[in-house]
Amino acid sequence: SGGVTVARSFHETRQYVTLHLVHAAIATRPDLARFADLSASCPEVCEAAHILQYYSDEALARGAEEFVPPDVQPLPSVVQVPQLTWHDELEDDDFVEAIASRRLGALG
Repeated sequence: SGGVTVARSFHETRQYVTLHLVHAAIATRPDLARFADLSASCPEVCEAAHILQYYSDEALARGAEEFVPPDVQPLPSVVQVPQLTWHDELEDDDFVEAIASRRLGALG
């Protein structure tokens, strides 16, 4: 319909990080069912400059074609990691020996 279309180039790192930050925000606010509510409650996820809390300009410049890990601070994690218990019972050398001798029991 006669309008001008402006093509934006895909930036691998920006796209990944945007999805990651939205996912982290959703994980902290599962009570919000609509994206509009989430963006009102966590407006930073919609701000282009929010990524600069995690990336320097130099790292972002390298991240257009492939994902580049953050260099300012780690991205927030929503992954739950279980507490390891083997270290409560075995010193490192004993743990390595138990693996080598195939006598290590179930972990966790």
